[in-house]
Amino acid sequence: MVNQLVVSGILFDLDGTLIDTIECIEIYWRKLCDEYSIDADELFSVCHGVQTIKLLERFFPKEIANQKTVEELEYKVMNDTTGVFVVEGARELLAKIPYTKWGIVTSGTHLMAVTRINQMKLTVPDCFFPSDKVSKSKPDPEGYIKGAQFLGLNPRDCVVFEDAIAGVKAGFSAGCTVIGILSSHTNEKQLIEAGATFCIRNYNDLEVKTENGKILISLIQK
Repeated sequence: MVNQLVVSGILFDLDGTLIDTIECIEIYWRKLCDEYSIDADELFSVCHGVQTIKLLERFFPKEIANQKTVEELEYKVMNDTTGVFVVEGARELLAKIPYTKWGIVTSGTHLMAVTRINQMKLTVPDCFFPSDKVSKSKPDPEGYIKGAQFLGLNPRDCVVFEDAIAGVKAGFSAGCTVIGILSSHTNEKQLIEAGATFCIRNYNDLEVKTENGKILISLIQK
């Protein structure tokens, strides 16, 4: 198994990867599912890493599958920090990486993403691609391709950190190496099958350092 990578840039997903928002998000989706007699567990099996509007279009009546519902739902979610926390080791990792070497590609909207980042006292990078800045959502690779281009890099010189199957597929399809973040909604087998090179529980499983303009990422053997 590959346990060391040398890359020139890092692209992170946000929800579930840098900031864990799963508990908070599921509270509000479950309320909406109950209101419309939708199977919440079925929605949860596919929702992570997917744009809100895509989930509304797939599971809910046409009359609420619109931008108004997206904005109402996201307003409720982003103003509630119940169960929201920074993934273990993420702050320390970001502190080791030059600001020009990393970015965020998220399925959340600009407002949602910036609000969460500020709530958790993290930094909004210049390389920042929320759903508003791409025409196609994950698993399409557009966001990660644009992220690599912004950093001035070929996607193959970037590593992507992702916790969702759709996101792993997007990073892999873009040509990036992908490291999976294990969570309550995915397991290692699923993420590896989607394209992850290996998986970690959190960033404390890694040793990261910069050397001669490169980023060295090593998996700590336990």
